[in-house]
Amino acid sequence: MSSRKITIDVRWMGEVEKIENHVMKWITPDMNGLDIGSGGAPILLQAIAVDKKLPGLYSDYIHLKGNAKELYWFKDNCMDYIFSSHCFEDFAPAEKEKVFREWLRVLKIGGIMMLYLPDEQAYRKYSKAHGAKPNQDHKDAYFNISTVREIAWKVGGTIEEFAITKHGDYCFFIIFRKVGQAC
Repeated sequence: MSSRKITIDVRWMGEVEKIENHVMKWITPDMNGLDIGSGGAPILLQAIAVDKKLPGLYSDYIHLKGNAKELYWFKDNCMDYIFSSHCFEDFAPAEKEKVFREWLRVLKIGGIMMLYLPDEQAYRKYSKAHGAKPNQDHKDAYFNISTVREIAWKVGGTIEEFAITKHGDYCFFIIFRKVGQAC
């Protein structure tokens, strides 16, 4: 029986390469998981990549083309983890709670949701200082850790905030554990 080394392809991941060591503390190759908004290369080879575009380069991965607002491909409580980097901020403020609940729906009890996201005001300052135009897909000029925590609070007693880390000039990495069914 041959063992296969799991590696993360950082050539195309952008922001993810900054936190890959943190992510690998929470997930293993034997877990079932999703990488939502993967951009074509999921965090682990075994993760199912969900993105609105089909990737051109990564044919070895499992890809589902579609909007991450509705994960209709999956039953309730079927995934060990959800990882998403720089996707959740692209939903309109009015959609975020629904999207968060949908992502929780597919997580098993005890499952982990890992979100790597920008503090939008810090991101805009960083972009301006570096002569770059901010990402126009970001739907909320004031999106930050408080936004995510407020959404999690609205969901109710179904999750617990497990860990949070600030990264770089404008990002944060927050982890939730599902502890019950959604209200």
